[in-house]
Amino acid sequence: MAETRLAITYADLVIDCGLEAGFGATPAGFNLVAVNRAIAEGLRAFYAPSIMLGERTAHAWSFLRPTTTLTTYAPYSTGTVTMTKGRTNVELADGTWPSWVHAGDTLTVNGVSYTVASRTDDDTIVISSAYTGDTTAGLTFTVKHCGDYDLPADCGQVIGPFTHAAGLNYETIQIVGEARIRQLRTNSNDTNRPLYAAIRPKAQVPGAKQLFEVMFWPVPDAAYVLTYRDAVLPTKLSASNPYPYGADQHSHTIRAACLAAVERDILHIEDGPRQKQFARLLADSIAQDRRMSTPDYLGPAGHMSPVVRRRTNGVQVEGPDGVLREWNSRV
Repeated sequence: MAETRLAITYADLVIDCGLEAGFGATPAGFNLVAVNRAIAEGLRAFYAPSIMLGERTAHAWSFLRPTTTLTTYAPYSTGTVTMTKGRTNVELADGTWPSWVHAGDTLTVNGVSYTVASRTDDDTIVISSAYTGDTTAGLTFTVKHCGDYDLPADCGQVIGPFTHAAGLNYETIQIVGEARIRQLRTNSNDTNRPLYAAIRPKAQVPGAKQLFEVMFWPVPDAAYVLTYRDAVLPTKLSASNPYPYGADQHSHTIRAACLAAVERDILHIEDGPRQKQFARLLADSIAQDRRMSTPDYLGPAGHMSPVVRRRTNGVQVEGPDGVLREWNSRV
């Protein structure tokens, strides 16, 4: 189906930036590399704007703070296992090892716990040390997830607590420090409904980007659907990923940001007309985003967001004290 929205796309930005740089509407080779770099720089300036004069923090776009869900794993005990003396392989009959089983999970057989080293296939997992008992088949078991869950690759931060599905009346899962979860697990690593969570970075693999995970305590004892809000880390635009975040509402500002980057990085013009245009449009977009994400009335003690106003020769910001201040933004 043909696209009918007016949101700007990667193809539009390549054409506009190519023309702005003097490369033509279809830049290629090194010219396309330069255009792509300018688009990336422009998007960085839009997604992470500088702190406006009179404010303490930079604006955080509402469209980069979506809500999403994470589903925990219930312990698994379907089937029976065979433990072989002197071996680390554990074979499963009448069941399938869940796809989530991985290093660090716990296998419990006849009241004895073993650390999982790896999952080989649907029928076999490997424990970290060789089994020392007599070879026995038909053993009942439970395999329990370790309680650490990967967050999406584009998640840069979890904002606020995790909540359960509506109507369950379960406690909100509060975010605490990573050391607190380790301490709680030292005292008790039983399974139950989770009360606390912590976010920590995973060890970075060479050649791969930094990822994050969430640790729960207690380790979840069931499949809970948890809702949370995250700060999205946008990826580069391409033919297969053509839509910038916020493009439906802020296409003019995104275009201006990329043209300002061309002006500065390719044409080597500092503080040129494209930069000034971007600053004006960015101020308007921030004001619009605040209107869309802020209640009209916050109560007698409520605090409304600062008002951003445009002037023909620049941008002014009206702070909570009602004072207008000058503001300039750089790409």
